[in-house]
Amino acid sequence: LMESTGLNGVCSHTWMVLRLFSTLFDRNSVLLPSKQQTLVKNEKAMSNDDKDPSPTQCHRDRTAIMAMLDEGIYHSIQLQDELPVGVCLPLLEAIRRCRLDPP
Repeated sequence: LMESTGLNGVCSHTWMVLRLFSTLFDRNSVLLPSKQQTLVKNEKAMSNDDKDPSPTQCHRDRTAIMAMLDEGIYHSIQLQDELPVGVCLPLLEAIRRCRLDPP
Protein backbone atom coordinates (compact mmCIF):
# COMPACT_ATOMS: atom_id res chain seq x y z
CA LEU A 1 0.00 0.00 0.00
CA MET A 2 2.61 2.61 0.91
CA GLU A 3 5.62 1.09 -0.80
CA SER A 4 6.98 4.47 -1.91
CA THR A 5 7.60 5.63 1.69
CA GLY A 6 9.92 2.76 2.56
CA LEU A 7 7.92 1.79 5.64
CA ASN A 8 7.59 -1.86 6.54
CA GLY A 9 4.22 -3.58 6.18
CA VAL A 10 2.98 -3.02 9.74
CA CYS A 11 3.90 0.67 9.76
CA SER A 12 2.34 1.30 6.36
CA HIS A 13 -0.92 -0.41 7.36
CA THR A 14 -1.01 1.52 10.65
CA TRP A 15 -0.39 4.81 8.84
CA MET A 16 -3.15 4.02 6.34
CA VAL A 17 -5.66 3.11 9.07
CA LEU A 18 -4.86 6.26 11.05
CA ARG A 19 -5.27 8.43 7.98
CA LEU A 20 -8.56 6.82 6.96
CA PHE A 21 -10.04 6.82 10.46
CA SER A 22 -9.04 10.43 11.09
CA THR A 23 -10.75 11.38 7.83
CA LEU A 24 -13.83 9.33 8.62
CA PHE A 25 -14.38 10.19 12.29
CA ASP A 26 -12.82 13.61 12.93
CA ARG A 27 -15.50 16.27 12.59
CA ASN A 28 -12.80 18.97 12.52
CA SER A 29 -10.58 17.33 9.90
CA VAL A 30 -8.85 19.45 7.32
CA LEU A 31 -10.63 19.25 3.99
CA LEU A 32 -9.63 20.33 0.52
CA PRO A 33 -10.60 23.93 -0.33
CA SER A 34 -13.41 22.91 -2.69
CA LYS A 35 -14.74 20.50 -0.09
CA GLN A 36 -14.56 23.21 2.60
CA GLN A 37 -16.82 25.42 0.48
CA THR A 38 -19.32 22.60 0.11
CA LEU A 39 -19.19 21.89 3.85
CA VAL A 40 -19.83 25.54 4.70
CA LYS A 41 -22.82 25.59 2.32
CA ASN A 42 -24.18 22.41 3.91
CA GLU A 43 -23.76 23.81 7.42
CA LYS A 44 -25.59 27.01 6.48
CA ALA A 45 -28.40 24.97 4.96
CA MET A 46 -28.52 22.83 8.09
CA SER A 47 -28.61 25.75 10.53
CA ASN A 48 -31.95 24.61 12.03
CA ASP A 49 -31.46 22.44 15.11
CA ASP A 50 -34.21 20.00 14.11
CA LYS A 51 -32.42 18.82 10.97
CA ASP A 52 -30.17 15.78 10.72
CA PRO A 53 -26.43 16.54 10.34
CA SER A 54 -26.01 13.66 7.86
CA PRO A 55 -24.49 15.77 5.05
CA THR A 56 -21.46 16.22 7.29
CA GLN A 57 -21.16 12.43 7.67
CA CYS A 58 -21.71 12.02 3.94
CA HIS A 59 -18.94 14.52 3.30
CA ARG A 60 -16.55 12.65 5.61
CA ASP A 61 -17.49 9.35 3.94
CA ARG A 62 -16.72 10.76 0.50
CA THR A 63 -13.39 12.18 1.71
CA ALA A 64 -12.51 8.79 3.23
CA ILE A 65 -13.33 7.06 -0.05
CA MET A 66 -11.03 9.44 -1.90
CA ALA A 67 -8.30 8.76 0.70
CA MET A 68 -8.76 5.01 0.14
CA LEU A 69 -8.23 5.53 -3.57
CA ASP A 70 -5.09 7.58 -2.79
CA GLU A 71 -3.83 4.63 -0.71
CA GLY A 72 -4.33 2.25 -3.62
CA ILE A 73 -7.47 0.57 -2.30
CA TYR A 74 -9.74 0.04 -5.29
CA HIS A 75 -11.82 -2.92 -4.06
CA SER A 76 -13.41 -3.58 -0.69
CA ILE A 77 -11.90 -7.09 -0.71
CA GLN A 78 -8.48 -5.47 -0.25
CA LEU A 79 -9.63 -4.09 3.10
CA GLN A 80 -10.98 -7.47 4.15
CA ASP A 81 -7.76 -9.25 3.16
CA GLU A 82 -5.32 -6.82 4.78
CA LEU A 83 -7.11 -5.58 7.92
CA PRO A 84 -8.90 -7.18 10.87
CA VAL A 85 -12.70 -7.24 10.64
CA GLY A 86 -13.19 -4.70 13.42
CA VAL A 87 -10.90 -2.24 11.68
CA CYS A 88 -12.26 -2.62 8.16
CA LEU A 89 -15.96 -2.62 9.14
CA PRO A 90 -16.30 1.19 9.54
CA LEU A 91 -14.51 1.65 6.22
CA LEU A 92 -16.82 -0.84 4.52
CA GLU A 93 -19.81 1.01 5.98
CA ALA A 94 -18.50 4.28 4.49
CA ILE A 95 -18.24 2.53 1.12
CA ARG A 96 -21.80 1.25 1.49
CA ARG A 97 -23.14 4.71 2.35
CA CYS A 98 -21.46 6.22 -0.73
CA ARG A 99 -22.75 3.66 -3.24
CA LEU A 100 -25.80 5.68 -4.28
CA ASP A 101 -23.82 8.91 -4.71
CA PRO A 102 -20.13 8.07 -5.24
CA PRO A 103 -17.45 10.78 -5.13
